Amino acid sequence: MPMLRIELKYDADTKEQEEIMRDAARMAAKHLFATSALISKTAPEIGMTGHNFFEGHYEISLADDLE
Repeated sequence: MPMLRIELKYDADTKEQEEIMRDAARMAAKHLFATSALISKTAPEIGMTGHNFFEGHYEISLADDLE
């Protein structure tokens, strides 16, 4: 099964800018997942992670925006 990996490095001055970028990446990941679910013969798998100097490597939930 093929796997794609996308990495984005950016400079953010504020927590608000980090949240904007995290939300944009979360939306893009959900779009990719939905597209792959439509065309794939098997259930796709997806994960999202982040990394910064202070927190190190961490997972980002794709369900954080669900209420």
